[in-house]
Amino acid sequence: MLTDRDIENLRFHAERGMPQTGHATILGLLLSGLHTSEIGYSTTDLDLAHARVWAVGASRVTARYCPLSDDWVCEVLRLRAEFLLQRSNTDGSRALTTVVDGPAYRRQASVCTAIGEIVRSSGTAPRGRSATPRDVSSWVAAKVFRESGQIADVALRFGLSSLDGAAPLADYEWRPTPAEGDA
Repeated sequence: MLTDRDIENLRFHAERGMPQTGHATILGLLLSGLHTSEIGYSTTDLDLAHARVWAVGASRVTARYCPLSDDWVCEVLRLRAEFLLQRSNTDGSRALTTVVDGPAYRRQASVCTAIGEIVRSSGTAPRGRSATPRDVSSWVAAKVFRESGQIADVALRFGLSSLDGAAPLADYEWRPTPAEGDA
């Protein structure tokens, strides 16, 4: 499991090249509860007044608003959106992180590549291995669970329809383990 210090280290290294690069934006969206398959569909049409972002959903993931996790996330998303809109020749919203017309697998691969670059530059290695997007999501899930005490809140944040899926994400063992000798 990542620590708060690991997350701060990832944030620091994600900021390099900001707002021209989308690394901090990708990390910010991941920290807000979006899955890697959803991040490539996030647009500059942000709801910063309510500190939330629309997550489009994916297979087995419900579309929803995700609250922006903190001031850092709000700021990096605002800076990235302004940067893209200033360079846009259209009046509409633009993708925050990837090329809009790319296929789903390419968008997700781009997101995962960016997270990998942040992890490598930061040297974040929980349990002796490189951190993954799942590690960041687990840190967020554990934080949501600590703050609310409800595994249902974790499921809602991540668009999961099953508490069984949310519990391991938050590193929560809710089912009693069978005692030795029980059959």
